[in-house]
Amino acid sequence: MVKVIVDYCGLLYVVACSRVIKTDLEMAVLRYANKISSDAHKKARHIIIIIYFFVIYLFIYCVNHAATYIRREEIKLILKRRAVLSLQMRRRRMLVLSA
Repeated sequence: MVKVIVDYCGLLYVVACSRVIKTDLEMAVLRYANKISSDAHKKARHIIIIIYFFVIYLFIYCVNHAATYIRREEIKLILKRRAVLSLQMRRRRMLVLSA
């Protein structure tokens, strides 16, 4: 078994320098990765905005459509009640006239 002696102070210095000092190739790779990440975030934001507006539009459409349907049903009910009342009034008049 071989025992290896590690100089942690020297190793820490080398690691710290490698984190700070970058070659042109490393800088190019970092810039490229940053551009990819930035473009992906822009596309994701664009998609989220589209989905947000679609959901809002869909919600407004559903609310308006439901309200229109409810109004139609209310109008049908009112017309039906008027027809029934009109029929009842005609019957009453006929009873009064026939008596």
